[in-house]
Amino acid sequence: MAEAVFSLPYDMLLNVSVVVHFPIKLFSMYIVYRYSPSSMGAMPYFILNMLAWDFLGNVFRALLHNYPVFPAVCSRAYGPIILVTDNELVYHFLFASTIACVVNCAVTSLHACPYRYAVFIFPTHLKRVKRSWAIAFFAVIYTGYTIVTFVVYWFFTISSEDYDFEKKPADTRRLFCFQPRGWMGLAVGICAVLTCFLLIMGVFVFYWLIKRHLASMAHLYSAQTADLHRKFIRYLLIITVMCACFEQLPMIIACLCSAFPEFHYTNELMLLCQILLFNYGTVFSIVSILIFKPYSQAVRRIFERLVSRKVSNVTIVVPTQNSIKTTRYSPLFYDGISAMCCLIGD
Repeated sequence: MAEAVFSLPYDMLLNVSVVVHFPIKLFSMYIVYRYSPSSMGAMPYFILNMLAWDFLGNVFRALLHNYPVFPAVCSRAYGPIILVTDNELVYHFLFASTIACVVNCAVTSLHACPYRYAVFIFPTHLKRVKRSWAIAFFAVIYTGYTIVTFVVYWFFTISSEDYDFEKKPADTRRLFCFQPRGWMGLAVGICAVLTCFLLIMGVFVFYWLIKRHLASMAHLYSAQTADLHRKFIRYLLIITVMCACFEQLPMIIACLCSAFPEFHYTNELMLLCQILLFNYGTVFSIVSILIFKPYSQAVRRIFERLVSRKVSNVTIVVPTQNSIKTTRYSPLFYDGISAMCCLIGD
């Protein structure tokens, strides 16, 4: 009954979100890539990395809208992918890819504070690190996270025809299921929840260490440098809170719902978690643009340029003795004319 009520609005909401989110994220990535000043150091790379993983996850999420059908540990496929195939292996692949992107996105969000702390404590060591080495290091890290996510995911998959742990819905179309694995599944869920808590606590510890270091070294910084550091600290605090609310907390709730699917309102909680995860990247993009002045100024210039192009050429018809003359003037011309009229009137 609940699926019949919520599935259509949920599917439509995700489709509308795709139309809104994709342009915002692509535009934000362009702004960060094009208008990041050198004074920001490697912070733009973290922002771009975060936006890229979230954008890739939204691509998979746009294709597959999974609707949980607890107490059976299964989901029903909705979204554009059902127009192409009803193969549950494809559904599993898209869902596993989405989870991998969410994991990498969360890890990227939590890397910013330790990196900023290392900038203050080990500046000479970081200067020796070549950009290619850093890119290769993080490529290996994210490849490892992705492989581990896929391995753990496939360990719990099972064919919907072979699923007999809980009562399945009467309608078995487009179902893809998971086997609970007893105590092992519960242990994995508990480990995932504890990991999320430890990551959040670790980030707040690094934030406190950075703030304490800045307070002790405030007399050595110029006013401009101190202001830039304060902006970085404020940004780190905001993205940490956002990551905890829009990523870590939904992931914890999703793990608990999967571990205890017989509880009431687990389907509704899982849907809410997926909606929060789906919207995190857009909120992150907007906050990043608003906090850093180079980005907000670039956006303002772009919009002003677009608006000025629409009103830059205005046609005026001036009658003469033999013909009617058509002339195009810019808005500056009208400003000058208005000023002259005011002077004459005075």
